Amino acid sequence: ASEAGLALLPLVAISVPGSWIAGRVMVRSERYLWISIAGGAMAAVCFCALAFADGMSLWLFLVILSVGSFGIGPMFSTTMATMQNAVARDQIGTATGAMNYARAMMSSFAVAGFTAILMGVLGNSAAGRENIDLARELSASEAIAAFRYIFLTAGLMMGGAALAMALMEERPLA
Repeated sequence: ASEAGLALLPLVAISVPGSWIAGRVMVRSERYLWISIAGGAMAAVCFCALAFADGMSLWLFLVILSVGSFGIGPMFSTTMATMQNAVARDQIGTATGAMNYARAMMSSFAVAGFTAILMGVLGNSAAGRENIDLARELSASEAIAAFRYIFLTAGLMMGGAALAMALMEERPLA
């Protein structure tokens, strides 16, 4: 349980410095979307690497997850600043609230989607066994196989986010 909790820390803690650095880049550069594109691509590569890795130590897992989480960070600040820059000044509050709502809603959908993937994969691996209690009868190989799909999905989502950032119009910041 303590290792599982430790493994979640990079997702929360390491994205913040990535967002802060992106904010500093945006202040100093006319071209600012590149940091989100690079961060999203870096996160996609890291998450896909986690999907295909075998026999990885906890510390190597944490390093790769940290690098991927650092790549997610720039997307937070650049999308918010870009959105606020694209609307009229009197609509910034409304647009910010709408974006935060959409971000929270999509986070809920992502958790539900990842849970559905996990349960679908575990349900398929449990086929043929009656009355299985996944919390007690789950083998390490079943868990690893199930989480491969989750990391692969996360990698594909981050690749899609990086592509969306690449297609976004880059206006000079006000």
